[in-house]
Amino acid sequence: ESGAVCLFANSTGTVADNTIPKSPNYLTNCKAFNAAAEEVMREMGVPVTDIYGLIQTRIKELISADLIHTNADADQMMAELIADRLTETIKMLPQR
Repeated sequence: ESGAVCLFANSTGTVADNTIPKSPNYLTNCKAFNAAAEEVMREMGVPVTDIYGLIQTRIKELISADLIHTNADADQMMAELIADRLTETIKMLPQR
């Protein structure tokens, strides 16, 4: 009703899900959680920005020492991907 535009970015995941001892569920089930969220986004017509796919291909070099958070290189990659999505979305908005 408000005319707001929704966007969504999935989670990056960690180094090979389920390999961090005693890690909480949200870290070990990233693929499942992303899949569930992406299904909802598809049903709602919300574009998904795939940062999981971007980061996972190089996760071992992009993950920080804690094996959970990404490093500065990954942060830059994600920022660029998200900025591209925002720019693309803004260009599609009707002119006011």
